Formats: sequence, C-alpha cells, structure tokens
Amino acid sequence: SVRNVTWRLDPSIVGDDLAGTVTGYIGRAPGASLTDATSDARNIRLVSAEGGGSNARHGQPLGIVPDRSMISSLNESFYIFADRQSHWNRCVKLAVMRREDGMSYVQVNSAFRYHNSSWLRGDDAFDAAIAHEMWIKRHEDTYPVALSVDQGGYGIHSLQWEVNASTASAFDRTDTSQSGSVLGNVGTSPGSFVAFTADVRKILLVSGSTVGRHYKHVT
Repeated sequence: SVRNVTWRLDPSIVGDDLAGTVTGYIGRAPGASLTDATSDARNIRLVSAEGGGSNARHGQPLGIVPDRSMISSLNESFYIFADRQSHWNRCVKLAVMRREDGMSYVQVNSAFRYHNSSWLRGDDAFDAAIAHEMWIKRHEDTYPVALSVDQGGYGIHSLQWEVNASTASAFDRTDTSQSGSVLGNVGTSPGSFVAFTADVRKILLVSGSTVGRHYKHVT
C-alpha cells in the first residue's frame, strides 16, 4: 500500500487527444464530442471532411475554412465546408461549441449551395473570403441538412480535427494590408465581396473598366 502521497497539478501537461477523426455523420446540436484539452473553442481547427447525403455525392472537396459571417469567441467558433460538382458548390456551416462540462463539440448548423457565377473558373485557392462570397450569393437561403448517406440534402462525415493554438488568430477581425481584383462585372446589392475590414473607408478602388453597350470603344 501507499500513504503520505504528495502531488501537484501542472497545467503545462496536456492530454493525448490533440487530434482525431469523427468517422460518422456530424449531427445537429449537441453534435459530436471532440476534446476537453483546450479552454478556447477557436483553438480547435477543423482540418478536412468529406461531403455526404444523397444530394452531395461524387463531389470534389474544397476544404473547411473559418466562417466570417459569424463572430467566434472562447466558447464557439464557426466554419464552412464546401465541395464542388460541375457548377455547383455544396456548403455546410459548422460550429465548434465548448460547453459547461469543459468538452468541445462539433455540430452542423445549416447548409446552402452556390452556383459558379462570379467565381468563374473555380480554380482559386478556397479560403474564408471565397466562402463568404458563396454565403452572400447563395442560391437559396437554406438547403436541407443530411445526417446520413441516404438522406436528402448536404452533410459531412469523416471529419478530421486538431488542437492548434495558432488557429485562434484566423478568427480575428483585424485589418491587414491586402489587395485584389474583382473578375467580371460588379453587380448591384449584395455586390461582389472585396475584403474583411472594420472600416470600409480603408478600401481604395484603384482601377476598373467600363462595360455595357453604351460604353463600347470608350478610352
């Protein structure tokens, strides 16, 4: 037997479950448990997944990126998964929720689809900006969520995740130096997505070209 045991708690020691895979379909709240190894939901990075559901077969996965249409915090972070088949992008919005028991869970919140109208070639690197434009210009407000392979709608399975403290900065809403081009015609509301910023006065429109039959041969 043992007696007079001395012990101490070392917060620098972290458990082994710093990465994992949810093999089945991700459901709605409360979703699937991930880990209790972090106190910040933004530290859990959703790495990859596969699309599923009877309306999302044979797609090409584009990736999972932070959902900038939502405000992430210590207790919740938000992602968008997308894959593509032909001209349609099939998207699922997910949330990582840290609950009262200290465990973090992942759940599916909704689904939507986007037609390749302004994202002309579909060969750009998929990132949060492209996902945000897909959300703004979605074909319908919502699309059914699939929770199994035979259920209609869009869902995801085989989700890989990891705990990575550097992931939290991806959700920061800070202005950074950046530039870019809007391909194609600029439309009316909601318009074409440009950048994430806290002050639109910081965005300078540098150049552009006129279009339309009344603007032909104008220099």
